Amino acid sequence: MNRCLGITSLMLASVLAACGTTGSKQLAPPRRDLLGFLVDGHTTCNDLDHHLGSPNGSYESGRLITYRIAEDGQGRYSVFRGSDWSRAQYSLVITCGTEGVVTYHSLVAVKAGT
Repeated sequence: MNRCLGITSLMLASVLAACGTTGSKQLAPPRRDLLGFLVDGHTTCNDLDHHLGSPNGSYESGRLITYRIAEDGQGRYSVFRGSDWSRAQYSLVITCGTEGVVTYHSLVAVKAGT
């Protein structure tokens, strides 16, 4: 029992330490198909959280959602978190309709350091 509690405590400490890191970090490894699920008029806005995690920005009561996206030079994409977005070359801008379905999305190139 004590061994199980010790392992659980160690795992919990590791998770909490990872959550406390700052700066740029990738949510998941880069993937070529990161945005392959996203189809205007079909993808639900709830699917965004499942596939991409929480957005970097949410405006107009959640109707307009943004993510910072990085490309690794080999056509693979990932979502970035944190305040240092210098390695994120794109903003993914998504409009959610009143029915909870993505009505429009666009991957917009951004200047370095913005």
